[in-house]
Order: sequence, then structure tokens, then C-alpha cells
Amino acid sequence: MLTSIVISEPASKVEVHRCTVYCTNMSSPTSDDGPRESPDDYGASEQRASSAATERTAIDVDDLELVYADGTAAVDGVTMRIPEGEFFGFLGPNGAGKTTTIKVFATLLSPTSGEVVVNGFDVRSEPRKIRETIGYMAQETSIDPELTAEENIRFACEAYGVPRGERSDRVAELLDLVDLGDVADKRAEEFSGGMKKRLDAATALVHRPPLVFLDEPTTGLDPKARNRLWEYFRRINDRGTTILLTTQYLEEADQLCDRLAVILDGTIVADGTPAELKRRVGGEVLDVELEGGESEHAEWKSQRKSTCSRTQPSPKPRLASA
Repeated sequence: MLTSIVISEPASKVEVHRCTVYCTNMSSPTSDDGPRESPDDYGASEQRASSAATERTAIDVDDLELVYADGTAAVDGVTMRIPEGEFFGFLGPNGAGKTTTIKVFATLLSPTSGEVVVNGFDVRSEPRKIRETIGYMAQETSIDPELTAEENIRFACEAYGVPRGERSDRVAELLDLVDLGDVADKRAEEFSGGMKKRLDAATALVHRPPLVFLDEPTTGLDPKARNRLWEYFRRINDRGTTILLTTQYLEEADQLCDRLAVILDGTIVADGTPAELKRRVGGEVLDVELEGGESEHAEWKSQRKSTCSRTQPSPKPRLASA
């Protein structure tokens, strides 16, 4: 019989400056991840970031800060680079600064300091050009419940200036992409939460943007609807679209993202591929083989169960009602 005993490293965590992010709930690395990296290998993500400078870059950020009027630092010194075609994730709890950062990238908020270039355009001086080249899926769906699925997408085509002659084909293409062709004539108010999210994703893609922001798109969905939405995000990325996803779900970041950054209190405290981050925080597993095998183990369990049943107090007798 093999019994697994987990020997966890002291306070498995990733520490940067004064911030600590606990990642022990992330699934442990499997044999497919290869051998455990040495501390010298932990700079792999930094090396990739350096080589990415020669690649075409979707998002280039240098020392971004955003401070609200009350003095709250919502984003504090974020520096990052996302190459074109990558599926990148922001992972962190509520209030960590994920949505605020992504709103700066989407020109919905103006930074206090730092440099941000999106699709080659500066967020301060060229916000209109950025908006023409991005798709944005907010936490709350922005579809019109009184319109059908087809009408919602057609309206988005008009809003984004898709040429009139291309709209019918674009609507059919997107309905097929998110598997809503069979319900194209149904009003959105009749859709489930997952279907509304899929329709919302379709409306963000009508102008074929090279970069799409997904802000916690699966929050509130059941596991089945969430997995189905993951499939559509993968399809979008496979078409060459760069995706920046914000999420508080470890499994979601692990399943979808090529790379991710862990953000806490507006600061990136760790970054790398999901496999790299899991190797950094994973504990050691020791398999111990006990003599006697399954038979002795079964006998021990039987004896323990018998002992426990004898030591349990007898139920108190009920008093008859008057």
C-alpha cells in the first residue's frame, strides 16, 4: 500500500517587497511539467520579457501608477510587456487592482504617471486609435435584453463602423463562433447567464480587434457554463487575437493563460507561466510503502471503526409529550 505524505515547505508563498501572495491552492505540478527548476531558472520569465522587446508588442507598460483623489494608490509601479498573440492573465483577489489596470489600458481611466502603449498607440495622446483596435468585455454584460442575439451583434457592427456590405457575414461568423446560431432570433432576456456572456463576447469582436480585454468574464457562472466560455476564449486566441484576462480563479488562469501576473495592492508580486509559478510554490511529496499491504490496512480500519462505535455515547431517550 502506498500512502502519500505531503511535506510542505515552510509558508509556501511568493514574496516580493512587503506583499505576500499565497498560492497553495493552485494544482501541484505533474510529471508533464518536467523537472523542478533551480533558483537560477526562476529568471526565465525575465529573459522572455527581454527577448519580447524584439517581438511585436501588444501592450508595453513602464512604471504605471494611478492614484485617486483621496490618495489611494490603486496601481503602483506596474511594468510589463505582452507580445502579440499571447493569452495573458491578471490573477488576484477583489480589490487587488486588476480592473483598474485594465481600464487604464482600455483608456477608460487616465494614469497618474508612467508610460502605457497599446497596439503602438499612447494612452494619453492617442486614446481614440486605441479604442478602434481593442475589444472590451466588462464584468457586467452590455447587451440589450430586448434585442435578439442577431440584432445585438448587428447593432455592435453599426456602432463600430463595420462596412454595411460586410455586416451580414460578420454576424453569421460570430454567431457560429459562440454557438448561438440556433437561437439567433431569440431575445437576449431569454438567455441563461452563460449565453449572455457568450453574446457579449461576440459583440466585442465585431470589428476584429487584435487585442481583447476580458474583465472577470466567468464570475457568477456555474462550472459547465464557465468551461464552455473557456472554449470560446481559446478559439478567439487561436485566431491570433491577443487576450488579457483578469480573474480571481486559480484554475482559470492555469487552464487558459500562456503567462500570468499575480497582482496585489496594485503591484505585480509574481509573474511567469502557470507551470513556473506552480513549481516555485509547490511542496515536496514523499511516498511511503508500509509492510503488510492492503489486508493489514483494512484490518486496522475495521478495528478503529469498532472502537469508535463503542465509545460513542448512547442517544438520550425522548420524553413523551403531555
